[in-house]
Amino acid sequence: MHDFETTYAGFIADTGLTAECARVYRSGVKSAWGYISSLGVDPLLATESDLEEWIGSVSSRLSAATCRLYLSSVKAFYKWLSDETEQPNPASGLRANARRNENSQPHALSPAKVRVVLEACKTQPGAPISDLRDEAITRLMMLSFIRPTEITRANVWGFRRSGARHALVLRHKDGVKPSGVIPIDNTTASVIRLYLELRGNPTDDAPLFASVAPRNPGGRLTTKSVNRIMNASLFCVGETSGTVNFIKTAMGMALAAGADDADVRSFARMRSFRAVMGSAEAAAHANKHVGEFISEFVEGERPTIVTAGSIRRKLAGFDDDEEIVIAVDSCGNVVISRADKD
Repeated sequence: MHDFETTYAGFIADTGLTAECARVYRSGVKSAWGYISSLGVDPLLATESDLEEWIGSVSSRLSAATCRLYLSSVKAFYKWLSDETEQPNPASGLRANARRNENSQPHALSPAKVRVVLEACKTQPGAPISDLRDEAITRLMMLSFIRPTEITRANVWGFRRSGARHALVLRHKDGVKPSGVIPIDNTTASVIRLYLELRGNPTDDAPLFASVAPRNPGGRLTTKSVNRIMNASLFCVGETSGTVNFIKTAMGMALAAGADDADVRSFARMRSFRAVMGSAEAAAHANKHVGEFISEFVEGERPTIVTAGSIRRKLAGFDDDEEIVIAVDSCGNVVISRADKD
């Protein structure tokens, strides 16, 4: 398929649009481009029915004014393309509300559409740190069993590595017991590690994903912020956070990658109940494989990622030659105490 950025740059150069108009038109053209690509069709070869399906998907969730704006930008783009290629213009007869999306209930995205979203949200070199944060959140929402509220509550301490595997451990409301363990693929883990490095390796109790808003720098995101991030990421396939069932989407991606069906469904049930390891409920809903995975991250001694800053502060009360004991408890907290001389 053709590259959007290169093609759109040619469209802007040839039509001589102002910078502001080019910015506004970009949203509509990119929406149609992403949606048609998700159908497995080259956007430069789109048919009228492809474009009708796209405008139907956006008209079911966006205002009439926005739909008209999108429609104008797409019609201008395909008129330019028609003039360039001397081929029929598929958008010439396009009208707003040509078709409406009949599926109003949240649904799982197909693996093909998920791949389009993940490709579109990749952080470009030189982009602001918020883009890296948004990429990590989008990947978690698409590939892991996680909810927006859990994104907002996650702390740096919960990001764990055990061998070659990664997970996000969530804390119970009591602030002590772990309430859930969310598997993280290695690519997403790499994005999170880079994001934390660029934040200066924040303390263990800091939010895993921080706000960059002037009124709340470094503070926790709200669920509204997470939904806004997901709306931007899903824009390219004509979806919003309200039209997608992220748990079912993650299950579909896991199964498509070859995961065992029983493991996936068992793990999804545990995430739904926010089960605590060791409880009768957890034992009832987890088979052996899933139980071992969760235990690996919340029980016993294990390699754990902690920030250097969290250790430096805890060492402030000790002399340089004093012997100490460093341990990590079951919730991932660094515990430092004086060595027993007896």
